[in-house]
Amino acid sequence: MLDLIKNILKKNKKDPTINLQQQQKQKQHQQSQSHQQQSKQSKVERRLRSHLEQDNKILSSNASSSHSLHSATTSSTKVTTSSSSSSLFNASNVPQEFQSYYKELPFRYQLIEQIGEGAFSVVFKALDTQLNRLIAIKIIDKTHLKTEQINSVLKEIAIMSKLKHDNITRLYGHLNSSQSQYCFLYLEYVNGGELFNQIIKYTYFSEDLSRHIIRQVTTSVKYLHDNGIVHRDIKPENLLFVKNDFIPRSNSEKFGARRQSDDNNKVDEGAFIKNYGAGGIGAVKLADFGLSTVLYNDNMKAKTPCGTVGYTSPEQHLNLGYTKKVDIWAIGCVLYTLVVGFPPFYSNTQDSKDISLKVARGEYKFLAPWFDEVSDECKNLISNLLTVDPEKRYSVDQLLKDPWMLIV
Repeated sequence: MLDLIKNILKKNKKDPTINLQQQQKQKQHQQSQSHQQQSKQSKVERRLRSHLEQDNKILSSNASSSHSLHSATTSSTKVTTSSSSSSLFNASNVPQEFQSYYKELPFRYQLIEQIGEGAFSVVFKALDTQLNRLIAIKIIDKTHLKTEQINSVLKEIAIMSKLKHDNITRLYGHLNSSQSQYCFLYLEYVNGGELFNQIIKYTYFSEDLSRHIIRQVTTSVKYLHDNGIVHRDIKPENLLFVKNDFIPRSNSEKFGARRQSDDNNKVDEGAFIKNYGAGGIGAVKLADFGLSTVLYNDNMKAKTPCGTVGYTSPEQHLNLGYTKKVDIWAIGCVLYTLVVGFPPFYSNTQDSKDISLKVARGEYKFLAPWFDEVSDECKNLISNLLTVDPEKRYSVDQLLKDPWMLIV
């Protein structure tokens, strides 16, 4: 059964039908009319940008041409362009698959390999040749974007430009204009990649390693909530990690750490060290703010249906309006997944409607035998996070003070 559930988990990562935002994007993509829409988008983009600037939500000025770079004013590192910064990398040696990007992307940035993909965007590992450091570049193709999608891109830039936290990926700057085909986001490169892949590798994490991760995620969410921001898409795919050295443990230690439900293919995560981690997982960083929004106080509610079905809260599925506590529900789903290797809400047939119904009713179980060796303290915390009534659900401060979180 565990293999079945894990296969579902891997398929759901690739299946766009489980992502509400991807569903909307695909439908809009099919209905879009290319040439007329581009002209309309330019006007909409200018109007939205002007509106956001007046509200002091965008912290960088508009590019006057496709080679102007917007530096985020909150970034500790100013990113600027230079006509002489790419003496070794230029139009003559750009790989063919990257050539369309370099019609607008400065040669200062050398694309290396693709490391992520969305409905209208791709993410590349790249070298900033001027600063001689690796960064991630998110490239958004605006050709078929509609009003709400342009607004989402601008909002993502506006929100990320304000953020400075050790457990949140940094936005160094961006490049965009109303005439450009692409919008480029220059982001912090996190060398470990998605936490999702480590779950697949190790099957599940020990409670010590899970706590190490959840503490960092919760700290980042508290920072967001204190600044009036709700992420709305917290899931293992949007948690990146900094690699550290794997610390092996003895055979007797491995044997002592095994659960009765483990099979012979279970990969050992190694020794856990406090404030260091295990399994090669060090610092954890929350990424992808494409669905984030601003809720200035605890009483404000959002209504837009968005997020990934298995991690969205009951109030989102029921269209009741929702507060920042949707992020707390998502953390509960992540914690559940970390300690057993599969999510609390899933469907054997990959039916998103079936998952939505289970989420709306809060129908999940601590399945045996996998949860038999998970501590009562951990299960109690999950229950307080996956509480259907958001008024009774933990707040971020209650989460940080939970007994399981305070275990040394």
